[in-house]
Amino acid sequence: MLSGPFPTTLTKMTTLQALVLEGNHFSGPLPKEIANLTYMIHLYLYFTFLVSIFML
Repeated sequence: MLSGPFPTTLTKMTTLQALVLEGNHFSGPLPKEIANLTYMIHLYLYFTFLVSIFML
């Protein structure tokens, strides 16, 4: 199980298409750089303690 803030190094993986982080104890805000993951199709953050506000 992983914990702490969202690993910002993941936001540098710009061709990442799927990321499953469910069941870990990440906490705090999602970094704004997550918007750089333009190829992302699936992002699963179930059962984490992350918070964020997304503007649609």
